[in-house]
Order: sequence, then structure tokens, then C-alpha cells
Amino acid sequence: MSYPNPYEAPEEFFHLLKTLNFEVAVTAFVHSRNKPTPGPNGRFKEEFAQAWCEQMDVLLGKLSRADGLHSDHREVIGCLHELCTKTICSTETQLANQQASDEAKKKKMEEDMKRIDEMVRLENEQEAKEKADALKQMLDEQENLKAMERELEMKKQALHDAQKAADILVDDQDQDQDQDQDDVASVSTVGDQVVPKKTKQQGEEEACKKLEQVVHSTCCAACTKANDICTGPIGYSCNVCWKLKKSCSNGGCHHPRVKDEPASPAKQTRKRKMYSASGLNSIGTIEQLDEANIPQGSSKWQKTGAGATAHVRFDGVTVTPGTRPNPRPTRKLTQSSKATLKVEDNSSIELDDLFTKLGQEFYAIGKACETIGKTCENIAETINSNA
Repeated sequence: MSYPNPYEAPEEFFHLLKTLNFEVAVTAFVHSRNKPTPGPNGRFKEEFAQAWCEQMDVLLGKLSRADGLHSDHREVIGCLHELCTKTICSTETQLANQQASDEAKKKKMEEDMKRIDEMVRLENEQEAKEKADALKQMLDEQENLKAMERELEMKKQALHDAQKAADILVDDQDQDQDQDQDDVASVSTVGDQVVPKKTKQQGEEEACKKLEQVVHSTCCAACTKANDICTGPIGYSCNVCWKLKKSCSNGGCHHPRVKDEPASPAKQTRKRKMYSASGLNSIGTIEQLDEANIPQGSSKWQKTGAGATAHVRFDGVTVTPGTRPNPRPTRKLTQSSKATLKVEDNSSIELDDLFTKLGQEFYAIGKACETIGKTCENIAETINSNA
């Protein structure tokens, strides 16, 4: 039996099904013609497409059961069954692809959201870490400022103590400038009690003990040799070098003591009256003159009249005794080499060193104040940037 092709002539095939008076076939053909179509965005309405597929499956089942009842029209029913099967397979395939695409988009969106959440979390952690680091840095700078202020106060106190010690040393040197530091301490009697007098060295040791004592980080040569801790006042020699009367690499310098030789007192020209042997009236005056180029001796025996030649002037006439021998040259002092080493006195040298160190300390204090100012500006900029 010939019948029209349902793909090329669907209308004629529909009229043929009507003439067969087969309601299930007509309903299946009409349902296949009303298949769901994608919208403008190329997507199916999932609920409508799913319901259409379910209804088409039911009609295909009925059409398969009716195939055995109408054996005369088996070819037409088979062609209709093939048409409905292809239509539902195509629709289900497109619907499955759409669902898979939706699932992939949903999964990708979830991954993007997770990645965005992770980035936000990392940014928040980084921001919190930066704030914590900035706060910690600010606290550290504040602690450093406090430490620098404490160190500055200690230096000021050390300078104050050094000035006091310098005043004490100058007073002791003014009082004991003629005493030698190696002399034995003399004693003075007050009533019935014997009170020992302090030497200049003892006064200097007590003045150094009153200064602030520190432990030097680097031991000097004397402390290293003695295997002792290098301690001493700030800006002065350590205790070991002080006792050994040596220069110390951690501060201070030992100046050799030079004993001053007392100068000979200047002799004034004295005039005396001359009297006659026969009367009480004066007959003139005499003057005793010393030669300026005669060397003066240092001992008390050489300071007598034997060490100089005297001329007698009688009424403007100078009389020189010819019987007096020429003076002998005096013996040079054994300590003359030490005397040449002395420049002014020990007090002036130590004062110069002290004021030099004071200038260096004040320069260090100025640098520290400048550093503190810069640090305060950095803290202010950090606070403003965080705010």
C-alpha cells in the first residue's frame, strides 16, 4: 500500500490517518507535530519539554500495542512510530545537552564564587596582617624611642657626674699640686686623735668611685692579660688600668706625673748705710747686686750667698773684691727630663680632655635628638596612612 511520506507531505499523511479512523495514531502524529522548540536564547523550557517527552512515551506505548490489532495498516503505523521515535529522541538529546550545559555553568559559577570568596578571604587576611605588622612596628618604634630617651638620660647623668668629678679633681689638684702621688700619707694631730690626710691619688680614686660604673663590652689589654672584667667609670680608664697607671683603650689616658721644681724667690736690692769707725754719723750707702746670668741652684745649700757674686757700691763707685773665687757651676737636676714633659700642669691637660669629651657627648646627644625627631615623623606618617 502506498502512502505519502510524513516528512515531505505531513498534511497528506495526516489526512490518511484520519481516513483510517485510528485515534491513537492521529493523536501521536499531532503530538509529534507540537514538539517543543527552543526560545530566542536557544533554550527549552525544561518543564514543558519534560512533560511533552513523557506524554510522547505514553503514546508510543499505545501505538506499539495497537500495531498488532491493525495488521492491514502496519506499514503506516510503523512509519508513524519511526517518526515519533526520532522526534522524541531529538528532543530528549537537546534537553539533555541543555541540562548538561546548565550543570556545567552552575558548577563553573560555584567554582568562581569559591575562588572569589578565597580571594576576599586572602585579602582580608593580608590586610589584617599588614595592620598587625604596622601596629607592631609602631610599638617597637615607641619602645626604641623610650630606650633612646633612657640612654639619653643616662648620658646626661653621666655628663653631670663627670662635671662633678672634674670639679672634685680640680679642687684636689689645686690643694695638692706640690705633693707627689707616691708620697706616704702624712698625719695631723687633732687634740688626742691622729687623723690621716688623704693624698691626691686617694682623692682621685674616691672621685672615680663616685662616678657611674659600667662594664665595657670589649676588654682592654690589661684586663685581658689579668683575666678580669673590664669595669670603670664612663669616659675614664678602667679600674685595672687606673691602678697600673696605664692608658686604657676603653677611655681615658694616663698622664705621667711631673714634679714641679720650686722657683728661686726673687731677691730685692737692699740698701744699707755705712758708718765711720770713729763716729756715729753715716758716711754713705751700699747696694748688693746679683749677676743675672748666674745659674740658680735647686738645693737649699746652693741658694746661699756662695752661689752668687756680690758687688758693693759706695757712693756711686762699684768695688769688686778680687780675692773672691769664681762661682762653681751648679749640678743639674736628675729630674730635668721629667720636667720637660710637663705642659702647664696636669689640671689644665685633664680639663682640656674633659671638655673635649663633653663636646663629643653633646654632639652625640644632638644626633640622638635628631634621630628621635625623624622616628616621631615616621610614626605620625604611619598613623595617618593607617587612618
